[in-house]
Amino acid sequence: MNILFVCTGNTCRSPMAEAILKSKNLKNVSVKSAGLAAFGQPISENSLKALENIGIDFKGYVSKPLTKELVLWADAVFCMSQSHADALKGFDNIFLLGSGIADPFGGDISVYEACRDQINREIERLIQPEIDLATEADFSAIADIEKECFLEPWSETAIKEGYENNTHYLVLRQFGRVLGYVGVQTVLDEGYITNVAVLKCARQMGHAKLLLCALNTFAKEKGLSFLTLEVRKSNKAARSLYEKCGYKIVGERRNFYQNPKEDAILYTREV
Repeated sequence: MNILFVCTGNTCRSPMAEAILKSKNLKNVSVKSAGLAAFGQPISENSLKALENIGIDFKGYVSKPLTKELVLWADAVFCMSQSHADALKGFDNIFLLGSGIADPFGGDISVYEACRDQINREIERLIQPEIDLATEADFSAIADIEKECFLEPWSETAIKEGYENNTHYLVLRQFGRVLGYVGVQTVLDEGYITNVAVLKCARQMGHAKLLLCALNTFAKEKGLSFLTLEVRKSNKAARSLYEKCGYKIVGERRNFYQNPKEDAILYTREV
């Protein structure tokens, strides 16, 4: 997952955000920052002090100008003000950090520390995965996940049709984006999992396991007796995940998958 923070000069707010997120040591998360009017200046003295006061050493940081390549590198770009976000209209990965972070430029150390603390609070919110039931506003994001993960993806229309016919979607949000989802069709007290998928940029972060745990809670609330799904016989990673989450092998379907043709293993978990 590539995260980019953007402000004006890249000497105060965005480098503090970069340093703070890096200090969280999140697996598979890369962080950079840049400025719309950055010219290779060192990080501001008070920003450096504010970081040092919470044990973060960011000496030697030099501001970097924002480029199209940096924006395209990022899976999510977090701007410090609405004017920064407005300057990047046309890209679909632009977000405002919280409700915006005021520029501390010219303030004393207490102003910078207050700015640092606000940035830290917003980053803490960003890094917490949240899972909830999808609404129609999420169907486009689910379709994008399908396109990235499957050779024969469900279209946004198919996802909507499923939704209208007792298919429920749980979506995982982190860093302002829908990064993964699980779908389940309910028939009486039975739950048939349609797909479990996570964007490539957010894999190996435990998101698929979180989705399956959330699905089990959802199934209990709906009064389902079991959950079941098929998985390619050769998909060892997925099979290992399902087994760790309590799913048991109950059968096999010959030539269930096409493109390429392959048998499916049928897994079921009692709720």
